[in-house]
Amino acid sequence: MAFKLLSAFVALLFVFDRSLDVQAALARHPSQVLNVAPAAEEAIPAGTVRMQALGITKRPFGDHIKVHDADEDKILEIANTPDMQLPSYEVPKTFDGLLSPVMQGNGVLFQRESKVQLKWHKFQTELRKKGISYEDHYAKQLKWDGPYPANKEPAMIDERQVKNEDWVKFERAQFPVKLPEDTEHVIAWLRAPLTTKECFKPVGKEIPPSDHEIFMANLKPYIEFINGHDVFGTNVDMKDEDKLQFAKDLMEVNDSLDLQEKLVHGEQEEKAAKAYRDAKNLENEQLLAGLEADNSAAEKIDLPHVERAKEAMLWAVQNITRMIEAKYPGRRFVWFRVNRWIR
Repeated sequence: MAFKLLSAFVALLFVFDRSLDVQAALARHPSQVLNVAPAAEEAIPAGTVRMQALGITKRPFGDHIKVHDADEDKILEIANTPDMQLPSYEVPKTFDGLLSPVMQGNGVLFQRESKVQLKWHKFQTELRKKGISYEDHYAKQLKWDGPYPANKEPAMIDERQVKNEDWVKFERAQFPVKLPEDTEHVIAWLRAPLTTKECFKPVGKEIPPSDHEIFMANLKPYIEFINGHDVFGTNVDMKDEDKLQFAKDLMEVNDSLDLQEKLVHGEQEEKAAKAYRDAKNLENEQLLAGLEADNSAAEKIDLPHVERAKEAMLWAVQNITRMIEAKYPGRRFVWFRVNRWIR
């Protein structure tokens, strides 16, 4: 499956059961693929992230489109990043088998069937002929192509906006990924930011995690970490063994180390972060030298600041889970939003 670049709005890929009593959801960000330069007419391989023109100096979509989780420098940095080939994850037989992979961080690895991928290729070819970016196309389709209403932006997207189409819209995926037979793929489009400082505050009888005070004292870098990585959630009670595996496969992106190091708390975590960066730099040197990269040293380093960031992510995106529950009451679901480097 191909994804590239940024959108002004968040798209959550959401999967639910076709029966009346069960629902599953997969959610992720937005606008599928953005090829800035004209691409060749051959089909894009499933799992490929493409950006054909490097040296891009201007955002490749309309200036009126608001991007919440990246400034202009980050947009250009991502636009000038080479292709990435994503591996494919085997589709489980039922929704119950979908929960664990998504909550471990592998939701983006589910691919389209070949027929659907060809339809997607035809769609992107037609847009390219017209010189229209995916961001601009979807903004117009959603009727969100006017000036961004910043003065009306909600402090937090949650169940209160579920019927407000100025900020939230649910649609069945036009080009769905292959999923278990008992699930369906839906996209929830969000116009406002996914994560704000309000998302970290307890709602109702929610009990904050033990590190909540650390989150609240350092909110900006935690929000930056969440904005920079995949995020996911579910309304299903996870088994204890699955809880221990939460976000274990969280994808590292180009700026992960920088985002992680802003979260260190104390001398021990600073030492761990430095050791981890040194180990990753050594891996990169081995790759450039044509050697087999050894990641065992990095894997042995405990990173409590990263584990705390994952906990913060799980806590701070409960607003999205509540929103989906309000849209589909009584249904089971799992959702994710893919990171800005992939989308």
